[in-house]
Amino acid sequence: HSSLAPWCLRAGILAYGKGEYNIRVLEGTVNEAPEAVAGRIIEQAPDVLALCCYIWNIRAVRALLPALRSALPGCVIVLGGPEVSFCAGETLSACPEADFLIAGEGELPLARLLDALGGMGEMSGVPGLCRRTEEGLLISPAFTHPEMPPTPCCPEYFARLSGRIAYIEASRGCPFSCAFCLSGREGGRPRFVPLARVFEEIGALARSGARTVKFVDRTFNVSRSRADAILTYITDHAAGFPPGLTFHFEIAGDILAASTLDIIENA
Repeated sequence: HSSLAPWCLRAGILAYGKGEYNIRVLEGTVNEAPEAVAGRIIEQAPDVLALCCYIWNIRAVRALLPALRSALPGCVIVLGGPEVSFCAGETLSACPEADFLIAGEGELPLARLLDALGGMGEMSGVPGLCRRTEEGLLISPAFTHPEMPPTPCCPEYFARLSGRIAYIEASRGCPFSCAFCLSGREGGRPRFVPLARVFEEIGALARSGARTVKFVDRTFNVSRSRADAILTYITDHAAGFPPGLTFHFEIAGDILAASTLDIIENA
């Protein structure tokens, strides 16, 4: 698997940040020895380290934090992602090595935080920022962008995809409130990437060498017209894609339209 989130954060810093930042994306997996992952991070000697936390890696992240703090005493450590956004106080209490936690979507908040750390803004202007104060923990509500942030697609991202599973986001948010899923808490109104950008990203990812392109949309077919348009684009351009390339979608079966089934049947 690849990870889309750090590339989204990189795009957010470039789009929203006031300063010029040297941004490096490091990827690790839970199959690596923790010491090896920590060593690669420490070798970069970052001034700010932002860690993306998911259900799959939260134990590994927590295990890494003491070693990272010991080796990088002056580094500002920021946690974010779905596994910490909705339990910010508990996470900051359990992880004293972390300086900040961003609750919710991180593109704009991380850029604002970097600006504030560089004297180009105030901490109070960072949405979703959770931190320690003299009065105790300051917990902010999870931030949601009103519209879709800029594309994470860039040459550096494409260069790391050969033979891997790539991710694409055509929408964010979900109108449903399933008890087992956090997406319904992230602002119920779905926000959509313009179709022209979706088509461009599909083509770029198809040519990147990735073996599977997965849409991370929580309910891909929540808009039937958009689902049909994207599926039609893929089927119409399939002849130009590498052999064996697979597209993956997460759908809700109970709202499948007959038109969508027709496209799939004829693919």
